[in-house]
Parts: sequence; structure tokens; C-alpha cells
Amino acid sequence: MRCSEALGLRWSDINFENNTLSVRQVLLRTAKGITIGNGKSASANRVIHLSGSVLLILKRHKAKQAQEKLSAGESYQNNDLICAHPNGTPLNPNTVSGNFSRIARRRGYNITFHGLRHSHASLLMEAGVNPKVVSERLGHASVSITLDLYSHVVPSLQRQAADAFDAMVNPASCEKRHVTKWGKIGASRHNIR
Repeated sequence: MRCSEALGLRWSDINFENNTLSVRQVLLRTAKGITIGNGKSASANRVIHLSGSVLLILKRHKAKQAQEKLSAGESYQNNDLICAHPNGTPLNPNTVSGNFSRIARRRGYNITFHGLRHSHASLLMEAGVNPKVVSERLGHASVSITLDLYSHVVPSLQRQAADAFDAMVNPASCEKRHVTKWGKIGASRHNIR
């Protein structure tokens, strides 16, 4: 997710029963201050499936935030934001991004907040996840944007495809299936010509 999308998430955007979150708004820093806005494109509004471990972290964070809300009392601003100051006010996206980079550097990592998004996409592509699915998770307007941005991962995918094909047609693999003297492979119900 983009930093602005993560900071714009509300608890009402999380579906704990279906393990999903809905990206519906972004939090932006403008000349007028911090405002709520729309995503980069129509496809920026999307549903993202979450893992069980992410949902567990969110549940713990929600409980912690409920304690902060009690401590703040009437001064708490209930904006329903998942990421907020202890008094409920929105976080500044520039501050979050800058603080993330500083903390990462101190811990020996050379990565930005936006770099997490790129890492997520690259790891999914390397794991063989369909580029269309990766594109949808990122909120890209088209899969071609995803493929253009992550073409550096494609050579390893090409190798995987070649290895998978080789495993299907090499002689050792063919012994497991019926092979005619003309070289046609008789799979269970289909003939490959």
C-alpha cells in the first residue's frame, strides 16, 4: 500500500470475518493541512485480502487504540483511523515516511516506506503470483504498469517457466506418461501434439 492509503484506512474498512481491507480513501498533506482525498486512480479503490498474522496485529492494535481512547477521554477525536495519534488525530504522511526511513537506517536497513510496497510486489512476483493479482493488490490502473515496474523480476519467472516446461517434456518425465513412437505424449485425457 501507499503511505497515504495506509494512513487513510479506517476500522470500518477492515472486514475481520472475510480477512479483507478496503482501500477507499487516502490521507494527504496539502497547503490546507492534512486532508482526506481519493486515490491515484479508480483502481486505487480496491479490496486486499489479509493474512491471519496481519489480522492478529490489527486486532492487537485496535485493543491498544481503545485504551488510548479511554485515556484521552473527551479530547479524543474519533476519526475511525487505524493509524492515528493517541488522541485520534490523523498522522502527517510526510512525518511517517521520514520517521520510517530514519528508524530503518538506524537498524541497518536502506529502505523507504514506499520501498516496502516495491518489496512486497517483487516478492510476490518472484513467488510466481499472477501479475494481475499483484497489480490488483497494488491498485495499479493496469497490469502493464506492474509488469513495466517489476520487469527485473521477469527473468527469474522466465527461468521458472522454462524449468517447468522442461520437467513436463524431458525424457525422464515422459516415462511417467505414455509416449508414442512418433513422440506424441498421451496425457490422461488429452494428446499434446
